[in-house]
Amino acid sequence: MAAFDPDLTSRFDDELLIRGATTDIKVKDHDGHPNHVLDPNLPFTVSIKWRLEGQLVPLYLDWPDAEFEVKVFAEAMGPGPEIELTPSVRIPTFGKGAYEGTYFDRTYTANLEFPAKQLPEHMPGGSREARAAKPSSGVYKLVATVWRNGSIPGPYDVVGFDEGPIIQMECSD
Repeated sequence: MAAFDPDLTSRFDDELLIRGATTDIKVKDHDGHPNHVLDPNLPFTVSIKWRLEGQLVPLYLDWPDAEFEVKVFAEAMGPGPEIELTPSVRIPTFGKGAYEGTYFDRTYTANLEFPAKQLPEHMPGGSREARAAKPSSGVYKLVATVWRNGSIPGPYDVVGFDEGPIIQMECSD
C-alpha cells in the first residue's frame, strides 16, 4: 500500500493542497525484461514512479538543493537477510527534465540498478548443517522509499513508502 506524507486538503473549500502516491514499481532482470525470478549472480533494476499533485507542490519541491533520495529495501520472506539494496539514487525535484506533467501535477521516475550478489538464493541442497549456518528462503518483498531531501526551512518533508513486488533469487545454472 502506497503512503505519502503530507496529504493535505484545504479545510475551507476541500481544494487539494498536496498529495502523493507511488504509481508503479517494476523489477527487470539483467536483460531489461520484467521478471520476479532473478539470478543472484546477475544485476537487476527496480523502476519506481511516483506522483505529487496539488497547489503546494512548488512550495515543497522548488528549492535549489532539493532532491528526492530513492531507496529500495529487501525483506526476506522466511529466513534470510533484511537489507537496504545499494546504491540509492538522487533525483532533482524541479528543473528541465526532472519530471513529467505540469507545475502542480508531477510524475517522477527513478531507475535503481543493483549489482549482483546482494541477495542470496534459496539453498535447498547440501547438508542440514550447511543450510542451518546460512539459512535463506531466497524470497524477498521489496519496499521502496522516496524522501525529499534538502535544506528547506520549516515542516516541508515529503516522504513516501510502498511495498513492491515479491521476488525470488534462483541461480540459472
